[in-house]
Amino acid sequence: MRLSVLAVAVLLAGCALNERTSEPLAQATQTITPRVGGTWQDNLRNAALLSAMVYGASPDHELRELGGGEGLRALMPGLSVARRLVLFAHQGLPAEYFAPRLWIMPWVRHPEVYVIGNPADQSLNIVFVGSNDLSDWYQNAKASVYEDDGEAGDPFIPSGHAGFRRGVTNLIDSGFFSDELPELCRAWGIRPGADGRVPVFVSGHSLGAAIAQLSLPVLDGWHHTGERAVDGAFVIERGEGLFSVRGVHLIAPPYAIASDEYLDEDLPPERWRRDAAVYEWMVRTYGGITWNVIHDADVVCSVYDFRKVHEVSMKHFGRLVRIDGNGQARIEETSWRNQRPHDYWSYWRSLRTLPR
Repeated sequence: MRLSVLAVAVLLAGCALNERTSEPLAQATQTITPRVGGTWQDNLRNAALLSAMVYGASPDHELRELGGGEGLRALMPGLSVARRLVLFAHQGLPAEYFAPRLWIMPWVRHPEVYVIGNPADQSLNIVFVGSNDLSDWYQNAKASVYEDDGEAGDPFIPSGHAGFRRGVTNLIDSGFFSDELPELCRAWGIRPGADGRVPVFVSGHSLGAAIAQLSLPVLDGWHHTGERAVDGAFVIERGEGLFSVRGVHLIAPPYAIASDEYLDEDLPPERWRRDAAVYEWMVRTYGGITWNVIHDADVVCSVYDFRKVHEVSMKHFGRLVRIDGNGQARIEETSWRNQRPHDYWSYWRSLRTLPR
């Protein structure tokens, strides 16, 4: 499903923006999207802002979020898609909304995605929306690890959470990556840079952050050759695509990518070695430009398949921005090695690091 900014603006002209909304919009002149050349701190804050703006929260949140300097954000919760697109347009940012139907459940639209152009920066922002209805939670519950078949020409999706992967495959099947995004760039006058590709920033909250992780190779044009390496790993190559992922900003990301330390007795060795190779490839390719913002008290970021009490079949990658119990944010180094978070031996080993 796609709504045109121009059509919406014409439809709502004169009535969409009342006195209450016009004043904050007139004051909101700063860039609110991640951009090429922006500092990682500004880009991360702006990505978090976009993720908050597109989320379908209830209208009563509006009163709680009113505050100085965040007038535009205060307008977003509880608003319709059409109204959100108009507000982006008034920032000089053309935007579109996509929510393709699931072929197995055509009454469900999944996932929800906003594409926001920045013509002044000649870049694109793709924002995946977090869980906001029961159909989203159904996908969240599908925690088994799935992988590609490896057929020649198929877009490459990392091994990982079955429900989150469904969001990416549905976008592929709907032509989102191959048709819709290039068309938007042409319509908005966003042209490739010196490397022949359009810079893309990817962000999302919760479910949106999970689907964002798995979509990165597809956006960059990676696909299967149909061959396998000696160790059974997929052989992939990057095609002549239009886009280049320049920054990934994940707010409260759940586990999504199959890990390299999880050994399932039900899996053949070739399979878990392949998962290990995929994870390491994601770390090498996207770890340096991926930011994970995780609050200590946010259990969503550490929930895993309850059928595996001690083992985690997936893990995060990239940089960690940790928010502690006092609300203070700081960047921390991590190798994301905590693969047995509930195991008693894991607790024992960690307690041995206490100073005497």
